[in-house]
Amino acid sequence: MYHIFFYISRSKNLLTKKKTMAYKHTNERGTTYYLHKQEVTLKSTGNVQTIYFFAKEELTVSKKGNPVTCLDALPDGKMVKENSRTGLPFVKKK
Repeated sequence: MYHIFFYISRSKNLLTKKKTMAYKHTNERGTTYYLHKQEVTLKSTGNVQTIYFFAKEELTVSKKGNPVTCLDALPDGKMVKENSRTGLPFVKKK
């Protein structure tokens, strides 16, 4: 699956499509998950924090309606682990 981004070329002033490949991870059971990130505001301090999560589909909005970004690559300093019991992948610091 591809994300399609539109941008306007400055020299030609045309609308152009740009395809990028989303980062995906296939677990031991053969299920494919796509990596996403979301900016959330903590209720206790009001600080903005980035969370990373996997979903079975490429998402653009969360269940609550907040914007979600599908990532093209794993962030620097992070690695993917799997829960041995459920097979769900998660992002962890190296």
